[in-house]
Amino acid sequence: MKNLKIEIRVQTQLDADSSQTRLDRRPSRRFSGLAILFRLAIILPLLLLHPWISASEPSLIATAVGTATEENETLQFEWSIPGTVHDEAGKPVTGAIIKTLPGTEEQITTTSNDDGQFVLAMRSKYPHESSLVVESSDGKLKSFVNAIGYDSPQRLTRVVLKPIKSVIVNVKDKNGAAQQGATIGVIADYGLITSAVADEHGQATLQMPADAEIEWVFAYRDHCGFDYYENYASFPLGPFLTLPDQISLALTGSQTVRVLVVDSNEKPVSGVRVTPWIVQESGKLSYINLGGTLDFAKTDEAGIAEFPWIPDQLERRVSFQINHPEYHCPQPPYFESASSDMTARVLRVATVRGKVTLADGSPAAGVHLQGEGRGNTSEYFRDHTMTREDGSYEFKIYPDQSTIIAVTDTYYAAKSQKDILLKEGQSRDNVDFVVNDGTLIRGKITVGKDRLPAVGEHARLIQSFAGTDLVQFNLTDSKGFYKLRVGPGTYELLLPHQDDEAPIQLTVKDEEEFVFDGYAERKRFVNLTGTVSDESGAALAICIVYGECIAAPRHAGFRTTTDASGNFSAEHWSDKMIIYAIHDAKLLAGFAEISEDSTDVAVKLMPATSASGIVRADDGTLVANARVQLNVQLPLVDAMNLNLWTVTNEAGTYVFKGIINGASCRVDVYRADQHTSGPVFEVTNLEQIKLDDVVIKDNGDGSE
Repeated sequence: MKNLKIEIRVQTQLDADSSQTRLDRRPSRRFSGLAILFRLAIILPLLLLHPWISASEPSLIATAVGTATEENETLQFEWSIPGTVHDEAGKPVTGAIIKTLPGTEEQITTTSNDDGQFVLAMRSKYPHESSLVVESSDGKLKSFVNAIGYDSPQRLTRVVLKPIKSVIVNVKDKNGAAQQGATIGVIADYGLITSAVADEHGQATLQMPADAEIEWVFAYRDHCGFDYYENYASFPLGPFLTLPDQISLALTGSQTVRVLVVDSNEKPVSGVRVTPWIVQESGKLSYINLGGTLDFAKTDEAGIAEFPWIPDQLERRVSFQINHPEYHCPQPPYFESASSDMTARVLRVATVRGKVTLADGSPAAGVHLQGEGRGNTSEYFRDHTMTREDGSYEFKIYPDQSTIIAVTDTYYAAKSQKDILLKEGQSRDNVDFVVNDGTLIRGKITVGKDRLPAVGEHARLIQSFAGTDLVQFNLTDSKGFYKLRVGPGTYELLLPHQDDEAPIQLTVKDEEEFVFDGYAERKRFVNLTGTVSDESGAALAICIVYGECIAAPRHAGFRTTTDASGNFSAEHWSDKMIIYAIHDAKLLAGFAEISEDSTDVAVKLMPATSASGIVRADDGTLVANARVQLNVQLPLVDAMNLNLWTVTNEAGTYVFKGIINGASCRVDVYRADQHTSGPVFEVTNLEQIKLDDVVIKDNGDGSE
């Protein structure tokens, strides 16, 4: 977006007696004990309101300091979420249950006192934001609290409980038989907020917070299949819809997928968590993300994790996550067909240790560090940690990746450690830092003719070395301000709305601060509403609508469908776009062009055609579940390609419907990591097009 104007100011170190003061200067931590007292000052008043908290719960006292437990030597982030719970009338709720979402780490729970107050003591290996479910002791009232971060322990969370939302989910197979024993789950904020098992009628009633933005409801049963309900009308996700009172899911067939996990010596590894991450069934608007939900399977003594419920009709390949604290999987497996099982090869992680001190040599406790690595894999290393009370820290990094470790603290900074490259199982000690106040990079981002604050936008700071980029993020606050603190070094700063501009090149020595203000002429995203009709003006329901940005290849488009009245809505980048709509059943298609500021559009569909073909292996075997892309160059639109996708069926056949007259098209086929070029053709009339077979070769990249 080439509409960002940047105002730059540089301020050098100020004298101690200057009337100007540093933003957010932190009290000097000459001793680690002072650091703990400083943090306790935030949380102690709330602890005093908790009469039932005993001395046996030390995690509440060490809320902001990284610690290692006896049973798990991995450094933990610890922080506290204080809050109050009320009903809709404003009355405090006693005994309310506050809990984190279940996922890859232990679920944490607490309760509110007689005044409705609580302190939830958080502990996690990662400083991620945590969503909460809060419910009354009788289970009749619930609320969902989205994304509470470790870096705001002083923020008071006020929860208002509301009557629960109940949804009846019916699960059947392809013949309509009830699926007793099917597992049912509900996902919000990419986490599982509730689950149940279907009864003898294939039914379960799930209760959830009415204020939760539900993304998916899913069900699966071994040897029967998997299905999910999409609670949105467009893709990428949003806006989310009101969940209906009843949902029907159909398990229409399954295939068994096995993942074998072995180490670098080809020996099986047990106890590895394997998760189907991205799954998309045929006919769905988008995929479901299962990464933060159930603990689906762990490898057994033979190193095998089995999934006997993967749907047999897939729109795209299934990607798997491989998780174990002592191993890294450089090439996670992808499943595309039932012809073979998969092997995931893992490497033992490497270890980096060090100490963070102040200038006088005293330990700096609770300092935040970030590590980032890059290697010959898309599975790059990124992790965070905090220093212990003695200033020590530890990272488990990925082997064979050039790694940067940086101090990314709110109050302290230091020069980054960049020359770190370890082999499998190796260790490196004495990767130390001496911290000071560093240099503050800050600014304000405004947007529109009224220069309103740009709220919730990312400012990104990147430092690079040997192919590795360590990226720091900071969100603009309610007034449009962002801030990042850094040590000496060379950086690239990317401000919000600067995606298509060259980053700001910045060399930091000992400056007090740099100020970069930004202004954008228009908002980053626009809400679009539209209608789709035929030549006579009659509204068309169940049309697929694609939005593609013009001359902005890094900006994602959207996909949605029209409702019964032919209407649709979607959020999109504020770019010029092509809106292309297809009605499969009536074989109609059409498009319209919109400007950066358009908020509504009408698309009229005309008669169109279809193109079909077959994908074979070079031995003549029909290839099922191959991904097929149709690249469409629309008439009268320069530098604009629309990409449509489908998969081949069991007979190796693919079909694309809704291709307008005058379009220039190209077919590409993808199977595993293999790409095969297919037919190129022009649409000159509305006769249905039968394309030549695409043959996938066994050797090379398959290109023809």
